[in-house]
Amino acid sequence: MDPVFWLAFKPCHKKLGFCGPLISSLGDLEFPNLGSLVHLQKLKLLNTFPYTEATRSCNPVLFPENLKKLTLSNTGMDWEEMWTFSLLPNLEILKLKFHACIGEKWEIGDAEFRQLKVLKLHDLDIKQWACSRDNFPRLQRLVVHRCVKLESIPTGLGRIFTLEVIGVNGCRLSAYAAAVEIQKEQESEGDSFLKVHGKENF
Repeated sequence: MDPVFWLAFKPCHKKLGFCGPLISSLGDLEFPNLGSLVHLQKLKLLNTFPYTEATRSCNPVLFPENLKKLTLSNTGMDWEEMWTFSLLPNLEILKLKFHACIGEKWEIGDAEFRQLKVLKLHDLDIKQWACSRDNFPRLQRLVVHRCVKLESIPTGLGRIFTLEVIGVNGCRLSAYAAAVEIQKEQESEGDSFLKVHGKENF
């Protein structure tokens, strides 16, 4: 079955979505080449056919250069594949929802999401997350929602001067506590801009 378009496929569209089996028989993320859609700014990919193992990302050239917002859901990618999205030069919002990535550890390494302002992690099985401010130099908002295994929020995020909000909802208390510590550290250095929000953490 081919992926279903959420919007009619026209070169002038700024928003587009695919819903359907987006993983190939070899375990690669698969959808039509959108590189020529110069006006496309928002893209949603919802995979409906689970793959039995961690999947791989696709060639970044399939994405339009002006893409600003990307949402992945149920794509089951290995966390190591996330570096490919750091190659999208104008990406500002990245949402990883419901098994978008699988595995307990996300170690970002040298990847740099240069323009990313918003990062949202929803319903993922991640347990450990390692990153530094160099990975997200312009991040303004981080939302972690129902990532019940996540032990902590990386302390390196507290050194991002543009960070304004950390939201931790439905997660471990240790993750929320780590966010609060980041806030306290910034306040001790005279920075009162960062706000931490938490709800129903356990």
